[in-house]
Amino acid sequence: MKSTGYKEILSNLSDRLGIPANRLVKIGIPVLIILALLMPYPFSVGGEFRIVPENQLGVRAQVEGEIKEVFVSEGEFVKTGQALAVMVGRDQQKRVDEVQASLDAIHARLELLREGAKTEEIERAEQEVATAAKSLEYSSLQAERSEGMFKNKAISEQDYENALKQRDLDKEKLELARKNLELVKSGARDKEIEALEAEERRLQVIFEHAKEDLRLTTLTSPADGQIITPFVYQTVGQYLQVGDLFAVVEQPGDIIAEIQLPEEEIGDVAVGAKTKLKTWAFPHKVYSGKVMAIAPVAFEKSKGRIDRALSEREWRVEQKELIRQKGKVVRVLSSMEDPDGILKTDMSGYGKVKCGWRPIGLAFTRWLNRFIFVEIWSWLP
Repeated sequence: MKSTGYKEILSNLSDRLGIPANRLVKIGIPVLIILALLMPYPFSVGGEFRIVPENQLGVRAQVEGEIKEVFVSEGEFVKTGQALAVMVGRDQQKRVDEVQASLDAIHARLELLREGAKTEEIERAEQEVATAAKSLEYSSLQAERSEGMFKNKAISEQDYENALKQRDLDKEKLELARKNLELVKSGARDKEIEALEAEERRLQVIFEHAKEDLRLTTLTSPADGQIITPFVYQTVGQYLQVGDLFAVVEQPGDIIAEIQLPEEEIGDVAVGAKTKLKTWAFPHKVYSGKVMAIAPVAFEKSKGRIDRALSEREWRVEQKELIRQKGKVVRVLSSMEDPDGILKTDMSGYGKVKCGWRPIGLAFTRWLNRFIFVEIWSWLP
């Protein structure tokens, strides 16, 4: 029945068009193929993806030291400023005590200089002047007597010279005693006080830095979030250098999928395009989302990427044995709905980005299009 119906339709169509049936078949098949290739098709591009945190903060040592005690564990939620661990702070405490002692000494010296000389010191200096004046008075009389006796040849020239020398020495002692009295009464010089005040300010700056270093021996959370570092409690006894990572705090937020699309496909992707994603952990679930951003650069897939919470040096150590497929890709960030709350950071899968409608012929021959307009074009001189 079906065969007969088809022949009747073909015969009627042949009679109406005035074209032989066999020729009509030869013309119709290519036309149908062309029409099929022109039919619109929901075109999309895809690539592997991994779930990345919206924000991830590393807790790093800002001073050197051995970890003495850890207060948190993996998966625990922490608040901003909460103590996560404490380091042995012997060196930092020693520095604080040393600078504090130096500051105390400077304070004591400044107080003495600002208060000036005590009454007892002034009285002692005045007494020294009086004593020196009496000594000079006595030695001066002795010198006058010696001069007369020397003229009468009652004493030798040596005795006369000794008397004169004693008078001159007593005169110098009196002058020194008077200068000392003036110095004691005048108190400290302004320049001396200014120099000590400058030293006090310098030590105060060092003291503040020393106290800050001591405070930094307590490692605190930089934000509200969850500890995601495994076995963090086992770091007790480890020695951290400045900049070493102790733990990672992941802030709660929207789930983001980082899709790695081949560079040749990125031209069809736009911000706001819908996405469909499947994880390897839950292959029967399809997650929806939208393209949030497209990376401004492509990168070698074999080099992977650097996590925000890791320094480049740390990342290279961890990724040393990781082998990935070569080729350049462009990172595309997509939102990802998770109503069940079962997705976790670093889960992976495959994602597709919808790129609109394309004729079937163009959708399935994009590789040929690139080959002709890029590869062959590059061959031309």
